[in-house]
Amino acid sequence: MNKNGFTLIEMLAAFIIGFILISFIYMTFKTTSTTIFSTEKIINKTQKEMSFLYGISTQFQNINPTSKNNSFSSDSISFSTFSGVSKKNITYIVEQNPDYTENLICKQKNETYQTEFSYTCLENKEDISFTFFNGSDWVDKWDNKKLPTAIAINITEGTNKTFFPVLMPSVKNKKNNK
Repeated sequence: MNKNGFTLIEMLAAFIIGFILISFIYMTFKTTSTTIFSTEKIINKTQKEMSFLYGISTQFQNINPTSKNNSFSSDSISFSTFSGVSKKNITYIVEQNPDYTENLICKQKNETYQTEFSYTCLENKEDISFTFFNGSDWVDKWDNKKLPTAIAINITEGTNKTFFPVLMPSVKNKKNNK
C-alpha cells in the first residue's frame, strides 16, 4: 500500500479472494438446499407409502372371512370388508407400466351406498407382489377357502425392499369378540 491508497494489484487480489469466498459460500448453500429438497421428497414419499400400508392393514383386519369375494394371488387380491355400517368389496391389482415398472391400483365398491372408485396406491415400483402365510411358509397363491394366517405386501424399488406382513383376524377371534 502506498500513501495514496491501494494499488491495482492489491485491489485485484482482494477482489479475487472475495470472489473465491463468495463462490464457496454459494456452493455450500446450493448443495445444502439440494440435499434438503431431495431428503424432503424421500420423506414425503415414505410417509405416503407408510400411510397406505397402515390403511391396507386396517382393511385386512376388517376382512369378512366367509365372503365369496375373497381371492388371493401374487398380483391381485380381492376381499370384502365390513366396518361400521358400510360393506365394501376391495380389489388391489398390480399393473405393469410400459417402462416395466409397476403400479398398485385399488378399486373399491361400497355395497351399502352403491358407489365405486379407483385410485393408484403405489407408483413406478420395480416389483409389487403379495405373499400369503399358510402357518409355516410364505406362498404366492392362496387357493384355500379360509383366510391365510397373514398377507404380506412386497415392494422393491432400487436397493430398497419392503416386506410388510399383516396378521389376519381369525374366525375364532371374531366370534369371541362378539
